[in-house]
Amino acid sequence: RVAIVGGGNGSIIGQLLKHKTVETIVMIEKDAMLVEVVRKYLNSSCDCRNVEGATPICFDDPRVETLHVDAVDFFTGNFNKKGKKGDVEKFDVVFVGVLDPKNSDDPLYGKEFLDAVIGSLTEHGLISAQVGAAPMIRDPPDHRSINIARDGLFRHLETRLKTMLVYEESRAGWADARSFLIGCVSKACRNHWYAKSDVVDAEINKRIVNFVVVVDADDIDGDTSFVHFDGGTQRGYGFIPRAWENMYCRREPEPEECKYRQLDLDKEVVNWETGFEVRRDTDSQASVYSTRDMRKGSYVMTEEFTTILLVTADVHKNLANGTPSSEIAKDFLEYTDKY
Repeated sequence: RVAIVGGGNGSIIGQLLKHKTVETIVMIEKDAMLVEVVRKYLNSSCDCRNVEGATPICFDDPRVETLHVDAVDFFTGNFNKKGKKGDVEKFDVVFVGVLDPKNSDDPLYGKEFLDAVIGSLTEHGLISAQVGAAPMIRDPPDHRSINIARDGLFRHLETRLKTMLVYEESRAGWADARSFLIGCVSKACRNHWYAKSDVVDAEINKRIVNFVVVVDADDIDGDTSFVHFDGGTQRGYGFIPRAWENMYCRREPEPEECKYRQLDLDKEVVNWETGFEVRRDTDSQASVYSTRDMRKGSYVMTEEFTTILLVTADVHKNLANGTPSSEIAKDFLEYTDKY
């Protein structure tokens, strides 16, 4: 069960209908004229002819319910921070359309609305939102920039949600890369977010409907239901962009975990040879144990971890096939071939 705040062009609906697991989509779009304009003049964005089991126009699918009401009124009238207070059933996913990080007066940034959205989520529900242009590595922190509304959004959601995930995407239709937020009621969504690429590919194959080729269509997405997403793409989303890490660590006061981004020369460094050993139990299961006491705040195996480089078989293949020939690239590929 999914809710969409905005989404009057129908494109999100079209993507959701590709999932066999989606039973109900509630689109809350205040502007009824926008939907009619899309139907008449921009129907390629609401064209579901290539989605097996869907109606030709995404809006007309029986799984879709369109409400031309104010989204803030809808959520605050049916939910609060404690959960359901009206007759509307809870949602597994809530998509919030474009949030302008420069507009502090946007009611979608209001705490009452955000609390109501979180209250509308099921036990393992999540909220997804587009939160503006991707930051650059030298940008000031949001609380000292024109994006102060985004800072307030993140700080409030952090107090209400168990998991906060941020990723960037440059193929979302804008001129520059955009940032997206995933917020989860529970920690369980991390298992899916950080899953291996082959696991994600298997899940996609299991839950996505078949692609239907439309012979007379002016624009066909391709030979698969997803054009820009697969297990490798999701794997990349799992690595938080450095610019977002910098933004987070420039908060005031500095978050505790950010103090460990670089070595404090006054702290002890405990490497493998001086502090650890491998022991096997009666079932021959190996475990790592410390061989001595360590002071709180010490660094553990910094040299070992900073020299680890993970290159998957797919990445190695892409580098070999797509990297311009150079001595540096050649040496790197020869080096990774050894391992």
